[in-house]
Amino acid sequence: MQIVYQRCCGMDVHKDSVTACVLLIDEYGEWRSEKREFRTMTRDLREMATWLASLQVEAIAFGDFRWRICSPGRLPQSLVSFVS
Repeated sequence: MQIVYQRCCGMDVHKDSVTACVLLIDEYGEWRSEKREFRTMTRDLREMATWLASLQVEAIAFGDFRWRICSPGRLPQSLVSFVS
């Protein structure tokens, strides 16, 4: 299997919370994951964005009825302000 993203995040988004699971793969192919849950208040979303930026996440997948994958450059404008 080909590795497309070395650092990616899957998000489960709800009205009151967002669960983010980050998968990190090093140069040797070893992987580890980190999972955190955040509330949906602005302060908490900024904390999530800071955490994702500190892990240098390359892509975020989230879904409602279908999964969508975004690179940080293609995030919806409402999320870009939190990431930058």
